[in-house]
Amino acid sequence: MGYQGTELDRRIAREHFAPLHVVQRPRPVRLEELGRKATPESAAETHVQVNGLWVPKQNLRDATIVSLGAQSHPRGLAYELDALTRARLCHLQHPHWVMSGWTAAAQWGLEYFVDDPGFRDLQVTPPVLTLIHCLKSLWSGEHSWNIPVGTGLTDAGVRAVQLVDAMSRIFGIDPQELPEACAHHLDRRRMEVLTSWCDQGGESPMETLM
Repeated sequence: MGYQGTELDRRIAREHFAPLHVVQRPRPVRLEELGRKATPESAAETHVQVNGLWVPKQNLRDATIVSLGAQSHPRGLAYELDALTRARLCHLQHPHWVMSGWTAAAQWGLEYFVDDPGFRDLQVTPPVLTLIHCLKSLWSGEHSWNIPVGTGLTDAGVRAVQLVDAMSRIFGIDPQELPEACAHHLDRRRMEVLTSWCDQGGESPMETLM
């Protein structure tokens, strides 16, 4: 059997609206989009140049958050720009690429996964496949973040519950629908145990832990 998330993807796509933070996030631009008289010097007052494009300075992440993120990242990567901005930069440079994994999750609305209304040509993997990619990334140790101790679950288990909670809220679905939708790509029993820990009412990763 092949991918089994198509029906759930279609339902999500029919009912999904881009979160406000996705719609309102300032976009990277080319120099000429800043005005006919714009120069690199004038642009540098409000933007930073990244790979030939100009990103609003307000999109830069706080240095402390960047440092903390690098400490918890398995490869020590420090991201000065949020995932949404990085995805948009990538799209502007490679418009035919399809975003997947955590990049696609950011586009759908994950803050802490919809084609972007400001970038309607930006292609991303469908909702369930995006979640599958992210869970595989967590379970393989390719991606992580800091979590408190003493939850009774493994670190990867806590992160997986937080992720499924967040994406279920964004997509407006019941986590119990996921074991079937993910069955051909992820172990069904493992997904059943995972979703049994999920709390649909959790509004944030910290609420999930509570």
